[in-house]
Amino acid sequence: MTLYLLDANVIIRAHEDYYPVERIPKFWSWMLDMAADNTVKMPRLIFNEITPSVGPLAEWIKQPHVREVMILDEPIDAGRAACPHARVRARPRRRGDRGNRQGSFPGRGRAGWS
Repeated sequence: MTLYLLDANVIIRAHEDYYPVERIPKFWSWMLDMAADNTVKMPRLIFNEITPSVGPLAEWIKQPHVREVMILDEPIDAGRAACPHARVRARPRRRGDRGNRQGSFPGRGRAGWS
């Protein structure tokens, strides 16, 4: 069986655009059923993006039974455990950087780049 990992945006857009938690609870109980069957899950990092918010969606997702079912049971990487917010980051911009403008990447017209 395929496991689908949900991004925070999937949950947020479902609530805000189509299936508000307070108006269509059947959708959210279906979502929990899918999570209980290991069809959909959310990585802990993604789950934590939603929990600081406020409102009906945040109240729903903070419930202990929702948390237990929705979070992907994944091993914790000891290298990242010390710094859970460590991510690969782009090089900081420096004075004179052209950013993402055309011509700032290889193959886009800069002399000597192919």
